[in-house]
Amino acid sequence: MQEEPPVKPQNQELSHDQHRFLDSLSEVIRVQGPQSATVTEVVRVARASRRTFYASFDNLEDCFLQLLRRESTRTLGAVQKAIDPRARWQEQVDRALTAWGDAVSVSPEIRPSPLKGDAGRRLQKDILKDYVQLLVSMSRNTGMVCGGVSPLEEHEAIMLMGGIRELYWYALEQDVPMETVIRSARRFVTAALSPGERGS
Repeated sequence: MQEEPPVKPQNQELSHDQHRFLDSLSEVIRVQGPQSATVTEVVRVARASRRTFYASFDNLEDCFLQLLRRESTRTLGAVQKAIDPRARWQEQVDRALTAWGDAVSVSPEIRPSPLKGDAGRRLQKDILKDYVQLLVSMSRNTGMVCGGVSPLEEHEAIMLMGGIRELYWYALEQDVPMETVIRSARRFVTAALSPGERGS
């Protein structure tokens, strides 16, 4: 059986200066909190000039949205890398959920909720689309089909993605051990995908 090609996250190549400012913004948010995130502070941490910053981004919001996109792409890549499409479907679920939880734990302060403005809403749609495509593709791979799992519809993938994402954010905000919520997510997703549990 031919495998579907992996999902390619919607992203653009970033310059060295852009990566430097994104790293600085992430550090400011992590150390001082999002309320302290200003162009002045980001430039100071980056040891760069405002001129270089504005040559890289339109404004601070643009910088923040690019940071969110980079983190989302990194997380999605970690999940894709963890999935062996020929493994038993339960193992795929376990590895994907563990990789997802581990990835978001690296930068717990970077969360895209809520986003305002047209650019923010477009980014949220892009991120949602990337993850939904990944879940739908995963449900159709060799290990899933051989295990009797029915392919996910897009709306089903949206429900799964939303539930997992909110659960992981809850764990980060409430200091719940990530391994605890990963176990809960594993039970939830395994039950949802179990052969015979969903209608045709």
